[in-house]
This record gives sequence, structure tokens and C-alpha cells, in this order.
Amino acid sequence: MSRSVRRDFSTGMTWMSLAIWAEQAILFLSFIIYARLLGAEIVGVAMIAIAVVVLGETLVRETFSDFLIQRVDLEPGHLSATFWLLIVVALVIMGVIWIGAPSVATLYHEPRVEELLRVSSVTVLFVALAAVPVARLRRRLAFSSLAVRTVLGPVAGAIAGVLAALAGWNVWSLVVQRVVQGVVTDGFVWLAETWRPGLSASREHYADVWRYSSRMLGLRFAAVLALQTPNYAISIFLGPAALALYTAAWRLVDALAFVLVAPVRFVSQPAFAALRIGEKAGAELLGDVRDASSLITFASFAGLIAVAPALLDLLLGREWVAAAAIMQILAIFGLYLTIERIHEAYALAIGRASAMFGFAGVEGVLGLLLVFAAAPYGVEVVSAAVVATYALVWPFRLRYVTRLAEVSTIQYVLAFAGPAFIALAMMAIVMIWREFYAYQWPALVDLTTSVLVGMLAYATLCWFLLRKRVVRSARLFLSPKQAQLAITPTPDDLKKVQQKP
Repeated sequence: MSRSVRRDFSTGMTWMSLAIWAEQAILFLSFIIYARLLGAEIVGVAMIAIAVVVLGETLVRETFSDFLIQRVDLEPGHLSATFWLLIVVALVIMGVIWIGAPSVATLYHEPRVEELLRVSSVTVLFVALAAVPVARLRRRLAFSSLAVRTVLGPVAGAIAGVLAALAGWNVWSLVVQRVVQGVVTDGFVWLAETWRPGLSASREHYADVWRYSSRMLGLRFAAVLALQTPNYAISIFLGPAALALYTAAWRLVDALAFVLVAPVRFVSQPAFAALRIGEKAGAELLGDVRDASSLITFASFAGLIAVAPALLDLLLGREWVAAAAIMQILAIFGLYLTIERIHEAYALAIGRASAMFGFAGVEGVLGLLLVFAAAPYGVEVVSAAVVATYALVWPFRLRYVTRLAEVSTIQYVLAFAGPAFIALAMMAIVMIWREFYAYQWPALVDLTTSVLVGMLAYATLCWFLLRKRVVRSARLFLSPKQAQLAITPTPDDLKKVQQKP
């Protein structure tokens, strides 16, 4: 593998891990402040509007701009075509939100949602405006600028939102937070990036961008639909109380998955693209990322399963401990997400959006059938149906990715065996500790001692059983001197890429 790509990957991992962890800490702290200042009802009203707007942001954040990362023979016209297509799509989404806002407000029996939706929808345009500069920075593996942007936005938004709440703006303070965060986050990249949009794009440029991006739109929509299906089914069959338990469990699982995989996926996709000309080199990086990330992800979700009751008791209160079993089941799904999102980043980086869209579509349809069939039998059964949906499709996803990387599927899977075994052993040790000692202590002491016991057990087992992998993985994530990499292929390289299926 190219040393410069490895250096940039390592540096990017350091920058983006710190930035995303800081971002999540800031957002979590600000949410606690809002909850105490405004109360559950006001925060809940804002969340209704924000959930709709976030769906719109998802459709412009990593759809069209992904074309710029995976395209080898990128031309200036492609950049402008992507920018203007994004603006059009964002304006269409904003228009749909404006027109549909009254219906959403009526559906939730909350009139305030109408104006909240309309004002909040401006953040969709912010995301679209920044998408091309962000993609260019990712393509160059310039993650230091992106890391600064990731932290500055939430800090500015949290300060503005809390000040608005203290000033008596109530539900609008959360809208202020998101708008200010969007202005700072998406405005900063225009200071770090010299590119500016033009009108030089040809019809062919627009066709190239749309051909790839239309599949990405379908992929993102199908993925969101699959994740939202349990909420709809639980609401219809089991009611709001059951939905609250499921939502609490899922948000903690999803937050852990995001913190673990977001830096890796954000950095690895452009790195895979940079190595696209030699896919064996990209496959080598895929194996390195798998080995390093599996050391963290298996332990994290096994630990979450072991301490779920104490964690819910401490964060949300004893009445939420009923969600522990749901969280323990969904933790398996969270582990799947951390593995498969890296595989998806690899496939997208080498231009396989159609296949990923196909898999996501199958998961969406299968999930619809299994989840609605399971809903009458309880939230735990719904959670199991979610896990089953992705477990049934995963072997086909895995086989596809390993064929792309030209590696043995069996050997690739066996690389997970070591971390999985040690994680299960750690989970057993923590559960025994909690069963005989920690359960009788306050939730904070229970959780703290259980985490410390788990970390000690896992570190000891890894050192004796997987020492070489630990050392090798540490080298991958260390931060050597940054070396920028631009993707500038030669004509012979382009010919090789064009000959690939």
C-alpha cells in the first residue's frame, strides 16, 4: 500500500476521531441542558420537526458528493454539475417540507410543528452548499480542516441555542442551535477550500453525476426506510410507551455505533478511492481497517450488553431499565452496522453504488415484512426481527465485498474470530462481576466498576492472545506527519479503471 495513503489515513483517523467524539459530547451535553431548561414536552415538539429535516439532510449529504470521491477521471465540470444538482434537489426537498408541514403538524396533533419545520428546513440548503467543498477536502484526505469544522459548528450552535433558551425562546432555541450550527459548520469549508462553482458543466457532466447519484439517493432512502420501519410498526401495534422504550434503547446503540464507525468510514472511503487504481492495495487497507476496528467494536457492543441495565438506570432513570433487553438485542445490530458501513464505504469508493442500493432495497422490503409480522408479539420480538433482517442479507453482502477485494470469504470472516471470542469472554466476566457484586451498589458505582473490570479483562486477554494484531493496528491509527494526496491518475491508470467491470 502507498505510504502516503497510509500516512494520510492514520492522520485522518486521529483528527476525525477526536473531532467526532468532541462533537457528540457537545451535542449530548447541550441536549441535557435543553431537557432541564425546557422540559420533555418542548424538546419533544422540536424533535418531531428535526427528525423530518434530518431525513432531507441525509438525501443531500452523502449522495451526489460521493460521486466526486469515487470518480477517478474527475473533471472541473463534474464539480459544478454536482453543486448545481445538489442545490436543485435541496430546494425541492425544502419545497416538499414547506408544502407538507401542515399535514405533519396535523398528524402529530401539534400546530407548532408547522412553522418549526419550515424554518428548520433551511439547514438542508446549508448541507447542499457545503457538500462539494467537503468532498474535495475528503478526496485530498485533508481531514484537519474537516475536523475543525466538525467541532466549531456544534460549539457555536450549542452556545447560541442555550442563550436562546435562557432568553425565553422555548422550542425555537433548538431551531436556533441547528441553524447556527449549520451556518458555522457548512460555512467554514468555504474558507478552507478555494474551489468555486461555475457554469462550465456540460450535459455529459450532468449525466455522469446523475447516473451515479440517483442510485445513491435510492440507497440512502432505502436505508432510512429500513431503520424507521420498527418505529412505525411499534406505534401501530404496541403504542407510545413501547415505542419510547425501543427509541431509548436504539438511540444509545446508534450513538455508540456512530462514534465507533463514523471516523473510520469518513476517512477510509476517500482512502479506498485513492487506491482504486490498484484494488489489491485497497483490499489490503480494507483488511487493516477490519483488523483494527474489530478490536474496538466487538468489545464495545459486548460491554454494552453486559452493562445495559446499569447504563439505562444511570442515564434515564430506573423506569427505563425495562429497555435493557431491547438494547441487548439491538447491540447485535449495532455491531453489524459498524462492520457493514466500512464494507459499504469500500464498495462505494470503487463505484459499486448499484449493488449497495440493491442490498439496501432487499433489507427494506424484508424488514417491512418481518418487523410488521413480529410487532403484535412485543418490542423484544420486533428487535429480534430487526437483527434477523440484516443477518439474512449479510452473507450476500459479505460475499460481494470479498469478491470485489479478491480475498477468501472464509479467511476474511475468520479474522473476526479472535476479537469475538475475547469480547464474549470479557462479557461473561463482567456479567459475573455484576451478578455477585456490583448489582447491589448504586448505578454509578455498578457501571464504573463493571466498565473497569471489562477493560482490564479485555486488555489482558488481547495482550496475551492478539498481541501482534494490537501492535499492528496501533501503527495504523497513529498520527505521523500529514502528507496530502491528490488523486491524479495517469492515462494508463485511467485505461485500467475503464476496463474494470
